[in-house]
Amino acid sequence: MAGSLGGLFFPIVVGALLDTYKAQGDITIGYNYLFLLCGSAYLLAWLCIHLFAPMLKPVESIGT
Repeated sequence: MAGSLGGLFFPIVVGALLDTYKAQGDITIGYNYLFLLCGSAYLLAWLCIHLFAPMLKPVESIGT
């Protein structure tokens, strides 16, 4: 569900962001914010994984 909502809202947010900075006359700032947002999404996902599942351990196979 989160992936579907992200796929729905991401183009809307990107379009609004780029339209805003295009209207101001400097679309490169909009792209800078966009790439900063996308790059930090991986760090945010990594942080969420470590906060919500701090005790993950490797699975050991049975009988091998």
